[in-house]
Amino acid sequence: GDGYINPGLDGILKQGVGYWIIQANTSTATIKMSAGCLAPPLSISSQCLSARGCFEASVATTTTANQWNMIGHPLVRSEAWNNLVIATVNGVCADSDGCTLTEATDANIFHHQGFRYNSVTNSYDILGETGNLTAFDGLWVATLTATGANYPRLLFPDTTVLLSPLPLQVLH
Repeated sequence: GDGYINPGLDGILKQGVGYWIIQANTSTATIKMSAGCLAPPLSISSQCLSARGCFEASVATTTTANQWNMIGHPLVRSEAWNNLVIATVNGVCADSDGCTLTEATDANIFHHQGFRYNSVTNSYDILGETGNLTAFDGLWVATLTATGANYPRLLFPDTTVLLSPLPLQVLH
């Protein structure tokens, strides 16, 4: 990638870009997003586990080494880490249901664990079979060397439950 770039105190944070933000003191800080921020677009495909659609995050790859990516959970509710799907344009994860994280690891495409920084313990929490992403979590993930021209994408299913409106009763 482009390495680390400091946008400065008056810099503009762009939607869809990962930022490593360090809090230099123990006071609470708030980052306000502009009113123009849009909900992430969802796409419908057979590889997506949700009829509502999935947010697709492309990840950087290289065929010579594992490639680390900083990604963010783009949706406003929690999701089990193992509900994410890896989809590719070629290979085993290009079939109609994509790959689970374990299948993608077995195919040497995507590492099955994510690493989320925990400021309380000053270390990383490992997301695996039992981990959960919470709204807007940031984490490190790795593509593996067999990605080649597969162009992997991480699919975040939108499993938000929509409540149907209650039927109206007409009172006379």
